[in-house]
Order: sequence, then structure tokens, then C-alpha cells
Amino acid sequence: MLPEVTFNGSAGTLLVEAIGDVVGQIRDHPLFVKIRQADQELLTTYIVDRLGASQKSILELITSVVAAGQQDGSIREGSVNEIAAMVLLMAQSVVISAPTLEPELSSDASVEQLRYAVAAYLAPVKNSGE
Repeated sequence: MLPEVTFNGSAGTLLVEAIGDVVGQIRDHPLFVKIRQADQELLTTYIVDRLGASQKSILELITSVVAAGQQDGSIREGSVNEIAAMVLLMAQSVVISAPTLEPELSSDASVEQLRYAVAAYLAPVKNSGE
């Protein structure tokens, strides 16, 4: 069961901040670090072959926030499912692959750059007449 999320700002801002926060916490968590170092085959299963239960739960949560963001105008139009899936892929890539780019991209910098990328990806498209 996922926790209820309450936030007074836009759903888009919530999603950008939450993705950055969660990615930083997971990537640096001692258990995840140990799995990444000691059992890469297990990790590969959840990157290449299938979604795990946790990934499915996270995807459901992202999907609901994307839908809310489209309703409040803070997230661009498009397929809610496709947008949510792409956000999950971006987040997973930072969790899994960003450490390979250190020292060029520090842990903190990778999370900050992810926030920029997700914010730009989710931003509503402005009409050229505006």
C-alpha cells in the first residue's frame, strides 16, 4: 500500500521534487549499494527483463500524479501512462547508472540534473501565440 501524498503546490512540482528525493535516497541506501555491487544479475533482471512489485507500485503512483498534473495544468498533455513510464525510466537510469559517471557528475549533481530533465519533460507546451 502506497502512502497518501499531500502537497499544496502543483502536481508537476510535487513529482519533480519527489523523483529527485526518492532517487537520491534509493541510490545512496546501503542495501541498494550492496546489491548494485554484489548481485548485479539480480539488478539486471529488474532493468532488462521485467518490472518488480515495487517498480509497479511506483509507476502507479507516478501515473496518478501525472494525471493530477494534467488536470491542474502543471504537466503537459499526452498519454498519462507513457509519460509516467518515461519518468520512471529516467529515474531508474540515475539510480543505476549515474555512479559510473563520477567524478564528472557527483551524486548530488546527478539528482539536480534529473530534476531539471524531469521538469523540462513534464512542462506544458506553450502555444506560439502566448
